[in-house]
Amino acid sequence: MSSGTRAAQSSTATTSPVRLRAIAVVGGTVAALVVWGIGKASGAELEVIQTKGDPAMEVGFAAVTAAALFTSLIGWGVLALLEKFAPAKSVLIWTVLASAVAVLSIFPVLSAEASDGTKAVLPLVHLAVAAVVIPLMRRSAASSR
Repeated sequence: MSSGTRAAQSSTATTSPVRLRAIAVVGGTVAALVVWGIGKASGAELEVIQTKGDPAMEVGFAAVTAAALFTSLIGWGVLALLEKFAPAKSVLIWTVLASAVAVLSIFPVLSAEASDGTKAVLPLVHLAVAAVVIPLMRRSAASSR
């Protein structure tokens, strides 16, 4: 094993759970913004009409940032509560809940009135957050034991 590999493993092993969770929140938000930015750059309108007759709502930088931060922080809070009240099964329960929320969050986007580009990009934004947050939060829970 090279010294670089040992150093990388050592730094991962010594990262505190709180720091790892903060990285998950920031990383999930950045991932969402990257996917959103690629979608925007490729010409997707990124506007949705939630209720017929309402004006189109732009899904902009601020909305993506706020939603990704909010859901990531809620995930952190739920994991912390589960660790306190159901420590033996907290990671399993949290992973199932987080995965279900990630999958279910796609359906409102697909059922909203929006362009095909928007319906392609926004579910990927949701999944980008989950792809970063879920594994890092799981790792943080394992490192806190």
